[in-house]
Amino acid sequence: MWQVDAFFSLTHATSRGVGVIFMNNRLRRGAHCRFDTDGRVIALDLSLDGKRTRILNVYAPVTRTLANEFYRGVRSFMLEPLQYILLGDFNCVLDTSRDIRGPGQGGCNYLARELGNIVADWELIDAWVTLHGDAFSATRASGIYGSRLDRVYVPEVFREALVTCVVVQVPSYCLNVSDRKPLLFSMQVCNGGRSPRSWRMDPTILYDEECIKYMGTEVAASVAEVDVLDPATWDRLKKRWRLISEEAGKERHARITSRMNETLRRIQIVERRGTSTQAMRDYVDAQRKVYSNLLHKRAQASRIAEELQLPNDELGNLAFAVRVGTRRNQPQRILTAQRENGSITTEPVEVRNTFRTHFERLFAQEAQLDDDDFEYRFLSFCDGLPKLRDEDTERLHSPATKDEVSQALKAMNARSAPGPDGILTAFYVCFFEILGDLLTDVVNIFITEGKKPLSFRDGRVVLLLKEGMDRRKWLFSKPATASPQRLRAAASLLAFGTVLLCPLAVKCYISEKKETTPLNVGDGGDNDWKALARSAQRRFQRQGDGILVEANYQRRRPIEVFKCKVF
Repeated sequence: MWQVDAFFSLTHATSRGVGVIFMNNRLRRGAHCRFDTDGRVIALDLSLDGKRTRILNVYAPVTRTLANEFYRGVRSFMLEPLQYILLGDFNCVLDTSRDIRGPGQGGCNYLARELGNIVADWELIDAWVTLHGDAFSATRASGIYGSRLDRVYVPEVFREALVTCVVVQVPSYCLNVSDRKPLLFSMQVCNGGRSPRSWRMDPTILYDEECIKYMGTEVAASVAEVDVLDPATWDRLKKRWRLISEEAGKERHARITSRMNETLRRIQIVERRGTSTQAMRDYVDAQRKVYSNLLHKRAQASRIAEELQLPNDELGNLAFAVRVGTRRNQPQRILTAQRENGSITTEPVEVRNTFRTHFERLFAQEAQLDDDDFEYRFLSFCDGLPKLRDEDTERLHSPATKDEVSQALKAMNARSAPGPDGILTAFYVCFFEILGDLLTDVVNIFITEGKKPLSFRDGRVVLLLKEGMDRRKWLFSKPATASPQRLRAAASLLAFGTVLLCPLAVKCYISEKKETTPLNVGDGGDNDWKALARSAQRRFQRQGDGILVEANYQRRRPIEVFKCKVF
């Protein structure tokens, strides 16, 4: 006998139930499981090929009139920006001409309408059709009737990972077996484990009142322990805030899970004793709604829908929001690279090292423009512009105020990806009453004294593929760096200050000659970009004594991400 680990759904009937059995314990590490109120759906979260993936095993009801309602409930498990694998006994088909033989072939499949919407909305592909085309093999057969009711749907990103999808013939000597033939499906992916992405704060904890209360208390305690603020102290505080946010996320997850389990327990108690009265049926329906709401609350779709200004009480809006989040979190992968000798490599490690080596060498180069040359070009560019009085430029030489730091943070996009430390702008905005003075001091130390925490040096290079170019060659990729939010705040304050020197807002861009070129001149309105950025070989360039100023950032889907030291 084998001893294995397994997850099974909670069901109050003997005619249904789904589960997951682990033959390899490495896949179980870090895996998380949840299920529906009827024991017909089990969702398993794990990492496959470095991608956060949710596998949904379903056992659809045989009663056809319940099919569409069941699949609408399945959508409640698809409210996270993940990759989804949908498999199980669907008890319906999407293509009656291809998946049915005998009575019913080519007929109407309106009972599979909601399943079809799921497959279309999440762009899932049928593993059997992908590997075998229109070949037919029934998983359920009776006389002249045969159908392919058991199937596997995978996302497009796993198309190349598909290996086998076969219907297993059960030996005749096996007794008490199901009338269905097992479907064996396999993929070749990297071992389970954590995604290679850096840590990032979970945004949902900043929308949870209990998490905010807990984090506020802990963050205030960490600040109270600071006697003398210096760059090293700031870096230690950030590490502690990361631990605080992780604990808040774990507590929120455990709290919602506990409520979900208690709701399931109540539903099962009532259904075991029967729901013969209207009052009991109403109670069970109410508890099912509570469970569904808890599923939505734990998912990120509600937050994304709120950011997109969509009503988050409608399942269709939540589904759209999660698809946006999935696309937002899915970078393209560079599969090949050209070596310096012109040959092509497909080895993942060598591909990554080829790009990394090039851009590390690029970032290590000295700036092509010295300060004297830049000052001359800057003054030449501004020559003829209206001059300002000295009293109007006094605050250029004064430290930043707490209000200026607050406005700089609020002007940032709270949804944008943070720097390598993973701490969101929304964190500093949410707890600014506690962190405002400390953050202002850090920014002023950086601006006035040039002293910076070591974490200010960390950046992330995102390669932006030039239109129509070959992604294998590093020459055709533009690097854009993502720096920590505190550094962005300092750069924003300096950039906003240049408006006093230049009444007209100027946009700049990086030309192929790696020069600063004026793109257009606005009317100085609030909507104009208010910084005149110096640029050379990269979008973030040295300004003065090492301060970074961001040039006009052109949003495109990233094709690869590397870590580096910015300066």
